[in-house]
Amino acid sequence: MPSSTAGDGSTVPLPESLETILPLAQYAALCAELVLSHATAEEIFRRYGLGSGEMRSAIDSAWKERLRGDPAEYSR
Repeated sequence: MPSSTAGDGSTVPLPESLETILPLAQYAALCAELVLSHATAEEIFRRYGLGSGEMRSAIDSAWKERLRGDPAEYSR
């Protein structure tokens, strides 16, 4: 996914819990779809409710941080 910070280098706060916005299984599916179909990335992001670049970055940053801190969850 794209960079995990806003243009000024700060992370955009999430309006709801990470699991509510994009559960782990959906985040994993999103990442896989982006790798397989990069040409249709905008359509894929919209399908997952991530039309805004800031929201994409915030979600990506939050999941990366959470998974770095929990190797067991990452290995699922």
